[in-house]
Amino acid sequence: MRQRFNFEVNNKKNILTLSESGEIEPDSFLTAYKEEYDLKKIKKAIKQGQETFIEILRTRNFFPYSSLAVKLFESLEKFFKDGKKNQLSVDYDDIESLYSLENIQEEKEDIKVDDLLNEENEDISGIDTDKDNLNLKINKNVDDKS
Repeated sequence: MRQRFNFEVNNKKNILTLSESGEIEPDSFLTAYKEEYDLKKIKKAIKQGQETFIEILRTRNFFPYSSLAVKLFESLEKFFKDGKKNQLSVDYDDIESLYSLENIQEEKEDIKVDDLLNEENEDISGIDTDKDNLNLKINKNVDDKS
């Protein structure tokens, strides 16, 4: 899912507003959530580093996973260094959090399900024992008493 995160700086009120929007149609976003932060605390956290920023960014209602939090940190860090605008928009696609497709290896050979079920080399004789059946009977009797 594509998401857009808009940051708006209000220097008069010392507030950084974060709006989270989700894509409902191609290039059409609907705001799902807004959070306000103390602007001075956010700037200080950015100077202290990524971990501190993420601790401040994450709240009870907004808890981005690591890859997104890092992207927001890097975007805001650059935004405040440039210092030219009062608004920032960061687009994020959930696919960014997945491993790249190049890292996924396909099975080298097709395996039939029936072959997996009928393998003769596996010794499963010790899986079910009389002791297991006894435990089942004991537990059943205990449950029946209630």
